[in-house]
Amino acid sequence: MDLNPFEEYQTPSGYSIDALVKVKGRSICIEVDGPSHFDNRKPTATTLLKRRQIAAIDKIPLVSVPYWKWNKLGKDCVKKQQYLRSLVGI
Repeated sequence: MDLNPFEEYQTPSGYSIDALVKVKGRSICIEVDGPSHFDNRKPTATTLLKRRQIAAIDKIPLVSVPYWKWNKLGKDCVKKQQYLRSLVGI
């Protein structure tokens, strides 16, 4: 996808995120959220807190890739790329 992600990136506030990408000169955090981040497909309190603090303290938008949506795409790499592109706005 030519996004050259920084994997396991640590934000200035100390949070570890799965990836940081630059899109049109703007940084975007990407979190691949597994089952432990949700309760009945709703984000847990700790997941919500992390998202809010990264946005408020680090001023970096964060997008989440919920496991059930990713799994639904199966092994179709084109669909997965399209999904990620839509999340980051390209």
